[in-house]
Amino acid sequence: MLAFDVFGTVVDWRSGIIAELTAIARERNLAVDAGAVADAWRKRYQPFLDRVCRGEAPWQVLDELHRAGLDEVVREFALEQLSEADLDRLVLAWHHLPPLTSRGQPASPSTASCRPSSLRHTSPIHGPTSWCPRCSPFGPIKP
Repeated sequence: MLAFDVFGTVVDWRSGIIAELTAIARERNLAVDAGAVADAWRKRYQPFLDRVCRGEAPWQVLDELHRAGLDEVVREFALEQLSEADLDRLVLAWHHLPPLTSRGQPASPSTASCRPSSLRHTSPIHGPTSWCPRCSPFGPIKP
């Protein structure tokens, strides 16, 4: 099996998460530094994933790891007024991130005709490891 980690190459995770959080904040009339929240949330990803890969935490689908990190960020930024539906919506934002252009910039609607559907966290065909090979039942395959 040959696998490539292309997540940061094909999607603009930061602007996608910022856009979703900004929309939720607008709906809830909240003042939020969406960029700071997105960055803090993303920084929690690797430590959570490392605990799973070391066997210190049980295997989890990536959505569960994202939710655990988000729960910490909610407390850090005093965003407890977000509803469970809002939090679920933020976690699901990782499923429909905008693509990057060839220059590493967010794609405009006129240049992006598809979403990176191959990066889905779960798939009825490929199962929960289609997105996160580090968390596959075969053990870590990425340093």
